[in-house]
Formats: sequence, structure tokens, C-alpha cells
Amino acid sequence: MLDNFDVGNGNGYRTNGKHLLHPTELKSVTTGKLVRGEDVLEIVSSPPVEAYPQTETLTGEPEQFERVQQAIFDLLDAFNVNWDDPNYTDTPKRVAKAYMDFWANGYGRNPQDEITVFPNASGADDLVLVKDMRFYSLCSHHLAPFEGYGAIAYIANDSLLGLSKLGRVLDIYARRFQLQERIGAQTADTLMKLIQPKGVMVVLYDVEHLCMSSRGVKLHQASTSTVATRGVFKDSAQLRTEVMALLK
Repeated sequence: MLDNFDVGNGNGYRTNGKHLLHPTELKSVTTGKLVRGEDVLEIVSSPPVEAYPQTETLTGEPEQFERVQQAIFDLLDAFNVNWDDPNYTDTPKRVAKAYMDFWANGYGRNPQDEITVFPNASGADDLVLVKDMRFYSLCSHHLAPFEGYGAIAYIANDSLLGLSKLGRVLDIYARRFQLQERIGAQTADTLMKLIQPKGVMVVLYDVEHLCMSSRGVKLHQASTSTVATRGVFKDSAQLRTEVMALLK
């Protein structure tokens, strides 16, 4: 899972420092990025801010499907594929359906419609943690797949969320053209809004980005972890340490 990491200098380059930072030492991390293989730890001191409004939509209408199908046809046609080859005959339609039904279906889903909320009858400040939730997404930089695992922890106020719904919210944001950091931030912000807990912590770990492993520098063994914290998890190093220890 999460191993030791060299300390990075925050700009994507490795330092020459020999100190190894274990996840349980992340006492000041609010959101961060840890990359295994290159051993980079990037710490961001505040939650990411969306600089540009997200305008993506999934209408499910035939017109949108046809536009996506035509775009896939044009892409393949640019490579001069042999359209008489039966392996390509229905490829534009198959790919369009995969985007609409699976790879980008998060744009057509509202987290509020897919959650189940229960009253917190005990009133205790107990930690709820669900981990090892597999997710799949597409990088918005290259439209290349990336996949890994997610863990979500929260401390309830008046409401509890059905445990499976934590993974449901994560899946909604993963099934879009995404950045790993944004998935964690959007998941945390949505949970804070929907159930108003005392705090949320979202850890995405052991994530492989094919845009990094199959192109460019080809970091085949690299995996990336990101941490997003809200509420009491942002303020309490002890809580963050507790969650990280449970992920070992």
C-alpha cells in the first residue's frame, strides 16, 4: 500500500534529501500528492480551487451519442483505417456507447440522487472508514485511463451515510474526464455538503496513470496517492495519522 517517500520540493523534481517521510508523519498535509517510483511528495497547503467552470454534460440524447460516434470515426479515419476490416465496422458505435454508459457517465449522475442518509442515533464522535474501493477514470490531459483505490473517512454530526454510498460518490466523480487530485477534492466537498459531518478525509492511493507509465518518461512502477481533508481532519494531525495507519 503506502510506503516511504523521499521529500519532494513541490515542483515535480526530486530532491537529494535522504530523509524518508512515512504517511504517519503527514502532520501538516491538507491536500497532497505522493508518487511512488519517483518518490515525490508534493504538499499543497490549501484545497484546490477550480479556476475554470466545468461545463461538461451528458444528456443521453441521440444527438450527443451521434456526435461522439462521429468524433471516434474521424479519429480512426485520420489514421486511414481500413473500414472494410470487420474489426473496425462498429468501433465508433462501441466506443461512443462505452463513453456514454461507463467512462463518462458521471456527468449524468447527481450524488444527491444516489445516497442514503440515516440519523446518527448514537451521537458518538466515531470514525467511519471505508477503504480499498477500486475506481477507474480518464485523465483529462491525455484521455488515458488511470485506476487505483480510494478510502473515505468521516466523523458524523447528525447524519450517517450508507456505507456503500461512499463508494458511489467516489465513482460519480471518477467516471469523468479527471485529475486524481480533483476527484478527491470533489468527493470530499460533496460529502461535506450532503451530510455535513465534522470532517472528511479522502485518500486515493496505488493509482496507476497510463499517461505516465505508457508514454513520456514511462514510469512503469510509479503509483500516485493523493490526500484531501476537510473539517476536523484538516485541523487534527492525530486524526490524519489514525486514518493513514488504518490504511497500512
